[in-house]
Amino acid sequence: MRAEERILGGLEAGFKQFPWAAIVTVTGNNIDKMCAGTLISLRFVATAGHCTSYCKDQAHPECKRPVPADELTFKVQLGEYDYVNRRPNQETRTYHAVNLFLHPDYRSNIRLVETGFLESDPKYDIAILKLDRAVKPSSYITPICLPEVGQLLFPDLATVIGWGRIGRYVGDPHSSVLQAVTVPVLSAEECAEMDGSSYPSPDQICAGLSNSDQSSCPGDSGGGLMTRDMEERWFLIGIVSTGLSLDSQISYNREEPKLHEIKDQSRRKQDSPRIDRQGSIRPDGQRVERDSQLPEIMTQDGNIRVERGDTARLTCEVAGLGNYVLMWKEKQRVISAGNLMVRKDPRFQLSVKDGVFVLYIRNVQREDAGDYICEVDVLGRPLRGKQILEVLVPPVVQTRENKVDLYKGDNYTLSCSGQGYPNPRIIWSKQGGYMRRPGYEGLSLPLTNVNRQDSGNYICQASNGVSTPAQAVITVRVKYPPEVEMEQNWLKSESGTEIDIDCIVYSDPSPQVTWFRNSGKIFETDRLLMTEKPGRWTIKIIDIRESDFGNYSCRATNLLGKASAVSVISGRPSPPRFTSHSVNFQSSVYNLTWTCESVSKVTEYKLRYRQSKDSNSEGGVWSELVLPVSEPTLQYHYTLRELKPGSVYDVVGFSRNKYGWSMHSKTFTFFNKGVDFSTQELIKKKLRETEEEEERARQKEEILITSLSSDSVTWLIDLRIGVMSIILFIQ
Repeated sequence: MRAEERILGGLEAGFKQFPWAAIVTVTGNNIDKMCAGTLISLRFVATAGHCTSYCKDQAHPECKRPVPADELTFKVQLGEYDYVNRRPNQETRTYHAVNLFLHPDYRSNIRLVETGFLESDPKYDIAILKLDRAVKPSSYITPICLPEVGQLLFPDLATVIGWGRIGRYVGDPHSSVLQAVTVPVLSAEECAEMDGSSYPSPDQICAGLSNSDQSSCPGDSGGGLMTRDMEERWFLIGIVSTGLSLDSQISYNREEPKLHEIKDQSRRKQDSPRIDRQGSIRPDGQRVERDSQLPEIMTQDGNIRVERGDTARLTCEVAGLGNYVLMWKEKQRVISAGNLMVRKDPRFQLSVKDGVFVLYIRNVQREDAGDYICEVDVLGRPLRGKQILEVLVPPVVQTRENKVDLYKGDNYTLSCSGQGYPNPRIIWSKQGGYMRRPGYEGLSLPLTNVNRQDSGNYICQASNGVSTPAQAVITVRVKYPPEVEMEQNWLKSESGTEIDIDCIVYSDPSPQVTWFRNSGKIFETDRLLMTEKPGRWTIKIIDIRESDFGNYSCRATNLLGKASAVSVISGRPSPPRFTSHSVNFQSSVYNLTWTCESVSKVTEYKLRYRQSKDSNSEGGVWSELVLPVSEPTLQYHYTLRELKPGSVYDVVGFSRNKYGWSMHSKTFTFFNKGVDFSTQELIKKKLRETEEEEERARQKEEILITSLSSDSVTWLIDLRIGVMSIILFIQ
């Protein structure tokens, strides 16, 4: 699989496509964060600096109390692809960091924006984790290449990977499957011209476009920005850092030459914080145990999906709450504190029992979607649990128009939009009739060079798995000049031969139809009847005579044009119409049957047959038979011999009477299957049934003979050869 079309607006990465991808989990001091990382050697993983640096004062522009490294645990997962549904035999390995090397110039700039929120804009946002043991390379786990020292790679496009959100908004879900997308790499000037952006600092790369649906998202921090060289080798050129807002570009800290600097520093620096094998950083080899009396949130973070209008149930279970207070929050708004409802919305209700806090939201609406936090503040250090509420909205479909009038040859695009959550899938269909692209998916359905077959009711159906699909109908009318087809049917009756000539007219608007014989207009007589049905005009000639022979034409006219077709009555017979079964179960012979209509006696038939063409052969040579006819019958037959089993044959026929030869028939095709196992079994079964029936008949006759013996008459009945022989013996 390719990654270039898959994070936000991207696709799932190919399995084992990026074996250097890492999941970095940071825990401790009420911190539980997941970032991405990149394996850059057999012992080092690169990630974002802000994934390893935290402040006890939360988000303040100036951090007075940074979280010490010895209070954090760094776990690195390699070989991961889908951390929810792992594949069979998938190789994943877990490592712990023993050293953390943050870029010497790293700083986390926290600033207040117009919306009143604090945003982070870190500088030199790169860190390296040293693993507790060397990595053993495999097809699942291997390092990425690094540029040479001083080498700057600035491609037009680069690929970014991660497990972050796959949407733009807070309520959008995270991906459990590694995502990848290709984004354009912008110059500083191009970046500054984009909405919501400014000149990147020298340590940053600007990639992506404003208001784009293809980018990295929250949760992708620390992931690699990569490019390939002419030899298709992947190189790491940046680390996912931050985007200033949801509608701005993402900043990627340049990889070169910082990683080389940090790696050199890691070899020299001896006083860096050390980490034990369990991953808890310690400066002096001692571990600090958690106070067993403190509260602990027992409920796992998760996603809750509720259909709009239903009731959502959000649960938070706390052990050892004691005198501490649990709060429910949403978008920084307090919903409840302890047993008290703070938010004055009658749809919100709280149930508390035995440390289980259940928040009910009745009549859930789309705007209720988002992250709901249950929080316990413990001496200024909050413990948090998170439930992500997704509100499922049934699909609604809208069309630009309900009726469209077109002319033959026009080009037009039908449009349809669907709304709902998740985003609905749009599928087009048509009520009966022909559709060029059945099952076509998309917001629009192109109709090019339309003709009469494109007329009809087109259905735009939106479905997202919530409730029932929504539909809208667009009626398309294609106006076109008449199109005429002719059919001729013969019928034998006591009064002679009758002929029906049908004129089938396709036309919009409706046509005017006129009949002609040779060059003159014809009208009804006692032997020529005219009838009309929707789309079909018919003349019936009763007791056909030689004087009726000629060219019969049907002329149709409407506002857009006219058309005509001719049916010839010449006295010549119709072509043979084959009536045999299309599958033959005999090994080498086939009984071919046919019928023919003719105003006079048919004198002979001509048959041509050959082995049919297929993908492996050009077909056989035509064999021709001439069959004289002595007496007319309702049905004719001929046995074809020396056929090959398992072959397909084509047959074409001609008829002849005193007026001449007919046109050739339609090609008739039959399959000479031969006697297969199932047919043999049927024959054997039929023979067994016949023998059993004969045996029962013989037993009945023996009883009859016995009953007649007193009258000195004996009947002997021999049924073995299917002939009843009755011999009378007189004693």
